[in-house]
Amino acid sequence: MYKDAVGSVLSRDLKLASSVSPRFKQTKKILAEAETSIAKAPRPMVNHLVAALIALNRMCEVSVDISDLTITR
Repeated sequence: MYKDAVGSVLSRDLKLASSVSPRFKQTKKILAEAETSIAKAPRPMVNHLVAALIALNRMCEVSVDISDLTITR
């Protein structure tokens, strides 16, 4: 997703930029499912798993922001 977001800005490819947002919506669903699965994880791992999910979510949000630069230009 990040690669496509950056690529869309550099190449000014609107089609590629437009493909990032729908994938973000799919990823949000997957991350939500992962959050519910974390409850089944051993207690010491929960903090690490939550941190990883937060980081992945933020990376996806940044990718959408980057692809939006192409669309709004």
